[in-house]
Amino acid sequence: MLKHVKESSVLVLFQSSKVLERPWCLLELYTAVMEGVPIVALNCAGKCYDFAKAADLLLHLETKLTKLNPSAIQVLKQHGVDPLHAAHVLSSAIPNIISVHLNTSASRVAIKAAMVDLVKAMQAAKPFPVDTSLEEWLASRGELDDKVKRASLGHGTISGTVKGQMMAKASRADELAKENLELKAELKAEREKYDAKLEKERQTHAVSIAGLREKNEAKVEKLEAKIEKLEEKLGY
Repeated sequence: MLKHVKESSVLVLFQSSKVLERPWCLLELYTAVMEGVPIVALNCAGKCYDFAKAADLLLHLETKLTKLNPSAIQVLKQHGVDPLHAAHVLSSAIPNIISVHLNTSASRVAIKAAMVDLVKAMQAAKPFPVDTSLEEWLASRGELDDKVKRASLGHGTISGTVKGQMMAKASRADELAKENLELKAELKAEREKYDAKLEKERQTHAVSIAGLREKNEAKVEKLEAKIEKLEEKLGY
């Protein structure tokens, strides 16, 4: 787990389908929230992270994790973390963290833009305090559970799911916009480079032609001078 963390530390959560079933990942996330360390998520295309399912798992972590990964609960307990308290802390924080979208199959420009977005998100990230007590959270868990279920069916909203999906879409739109601008700039630069090359070639050929003309004219002048001298000798 995180120990002796610095104020500038940020934990990056690599969002995949099984990440929240792994006890060591859960311990890292739990410790980060408890210690006030900001968390930023990287949502990679193709890794099948489902925001609604993740929210549902965290909301009922102490029971659902037992079915998904029976040994995980024991690992949490061995490190002094009560699974119910972990459910309270993580379900209150993780669905609301910033999620940056990354498509590793995209162009180099798009991947670079995503990395820039990730760095910016890390720089702007703030700790997510858990304001409700365990008792208050337990009392409202039924209502939260209904919101998660409605969100998973496409009805209603849940802040983490909608926020994550909207951020992923916005991030992708930003990537495409940046990629489009950079491609236009690259095209403009190539055109300017090509035009400059053509102009240079034109000037080079013009100089070459001018040089040949000057040489030819000099030869003609020399020949004319020789002819004049010969004609004088011959008395023409």
